[in-house]
Amino acid sequence: MQNHLLCSIPDSMEKIEENGNKFLRFKLKNGQKGRCKTDRISRSNAPYHERAELRQRINFKTNSTYEITFKIRFIEGFEGSRETFFQVHQWQNDCQVGPPMMLQMHYGEIILYATKNIDHHKRYYVKKYGEGPKIEELLKKWQSIKITYSSLKNTITIKLNNNIIFENIKFVPYPCGIPHNKFGIYRPGNIHNPIKTSIVDFDKFQIKEL
Repeated sequence: MQNHLLCSIPDSMEKIEENGNKFLRFKLKNGQKGRCKTDRISRSNAPYHERAELRQRINFKTNSTYEITFKIRFIEGFEGSRETFFQVHQWQNDCQVGPPMMLQMHYGEIILYATKNIDHHKRYYVKKYGEGPKIEELLKKWQSIKITYSSLKNTITIKLNNNIIFENIKFVPYPCGIPHNKFGIYRPGNIHNPIKTSIVDFDKFQIKEL
């Protein structure tokens, strides 16, 4: 999968080699504001947003279904609020809209944000994983993620290590948006309480149209 740095963020990603295997590592520190124009303004109940993220170069086709698989390893952190590690976005210069889905760690629990309508003020609903593994059980171990994203049926299904954690979750796309992947770390900033550093590894990204 071809990627490029999002909003020219420096020193947020490095290539790691471990036992002959190469993968990407993202590290986000407290106060490390993103360089997208929306990251420096107060919004979504946060004074700013922190970001270390890559964007997929190739856009998804509309009215299609894609299977996205990758390996992920949480190294430390991910104990704070709404720490997004994967999202399907649809922002374009002529269509400035939000993502139809975001996969996050929220205080150590996996949650899925999905669009319920195109009202910017009441855009998302949240599905919690429930009684699945918490961040402390996932740390420093490679996990397998499989996402089935369908703009044909407007549904999302997500598996963690071959176990379904979200199944056929409905979302509402923006008519003008063009879907594409982002991955890394993206989270709301906090000027009152320092946020712990979060580090995550990604490997073996594959995307195929079904």
